[in-house]
Amino acid sequence: MHPILARGSRLALYLGLWGLVSALLAQLIAGRAGLTWLQAASVALPAALVYAFVCLSAWYVARSLPIKTTGTARILFTGLVSSTLSSAVWLAVAGYWLSVLVARGWLPESARGGGYNSLIFGFGVLLYLLALAVGYLLVLFEESRATDRQTLEVQVLAREAELRSLRSQLDPHFLFNCLHSISALTTADPAAARRMCLLLAEFLRETLALGSESRI
Repeated sequence: MHPILARGSRLALYLGLWGLVSALLAQLIAGRAGLTWLQAASVALPAALVYAFVCLSAWYVARSLPIKTTGTARILFTGLVSSTLSSAVWLAVAGYWLSVLVARGWLPESARGGGYNSLIFGFGVLLYLLALAVGYLLVLFEESRATDRQTLEVQVLAREAELRSLRSQLDPHFLFNCLHSISALTTADPAAARRMCLLLAEFLRETLALGSESRI
């Protein structure tokens, strides 16, 4: 699933940014077509929201053409073609919505010949290329997280192997031999017996601590 669609908070932030884009587009259309800002916003806002979802496809384009394995020329050509086609679709959607608004009398008839087609098309190309650049950043971020996750998994496996090695030493014969040696030293060399008890306790404590960290 697209990372922006995976969480509602991300989608809300994304659509909020496109709301700002629609405000800018409305200002440009109002100046080009001679409409009021509210009239231009009635065209720009729905069109921008539609194009926001069209630009989500840029992430899939970025995933299909990784930077590390794809030539620069191919990436540029694909980005140019994708942005051109997407902007053409956006222009068609905006034109249809404009016709609906004019037919319902919400916009003057003169809005049909506003001369803003080139403005919307060029703006759409730039927006899609920007979305493509963001898509590549998202892909690089995902690859970095995957690498970190693999490194962590390797560390966990190494720790588990170390734990198994320590546990293999804690068989009954090992403990019996340690306790038997300590018992023998209590009469022959009490100081040595005490040191051996401390070393065994430290070994057991480290083993238990390692086991707790592994379970976490």
